[in-house]
Amino acid sequence: MGESHYWLAWNQDELERLAEAWQSIENAKKYFVGNNEVLTLAGIIAFKRENLGEAEKNFQEALSLNPANSEAHFYMGSIHARKMDWKNSGLSYGRAAHCYEKVEKALEERIKEIEESSFSEERKERLVARKKAQLRKTALTKATSFYNGAAGYFNAGMKEEALRFAQQAALHNSLKEKAEELANKIKELK
Repeated sequence: MGESHYWLAWNQDELERLAEAWQSIENAKKYFVGNNEVLTLAGIIAFKRENLGEAEKNFQEALSLNPANSEAHFYMGSIHARKMDWKNSGLSYGRAAHCYEKVEKALEERIKEIEESSFSEERKERLVARKKAQLRKTALTKATSFYNGAAGYFNAGMKEEALRFAQQAALHNSLKEKAEELANKIKELK
């Protein structure tokens, strides 16, 4: 039953049926007490429903179970930004970025394993393509975390940290121009 409620909540969230998703994730919590994935999805749904207190509670509990939960760190950065708690926004986004770096490395290793496996070439191509798509998405989210962290640190007046994060964000082509613009602004203020 717990899995049914969890996946129902996940699908309802994807369809932006947030009131229904919230009820389903609350039902999933009854079966999966203290489950990191359930708590993370509950936090995401609460965040989208603008219930920041409930979102924060769920993300903190998820992070107590799994400190490497990149999604929970990312959303905590967003919560802190909404509260204009810029330093903690930068810290949370930074934690998210470092967690996403670990996910990237794991995906790269998995791609290498698949390429060296005894799978058929067709299966290898299919699996590698899927992992590379996940890797691209993770790299963009990591860069976004660095950029958002840079903005948080900048707003907190922490120019060194902001510059370091902006430079990391600029390594991704999608954020290069925007991050370099922020980095130049920071350098002008130093």
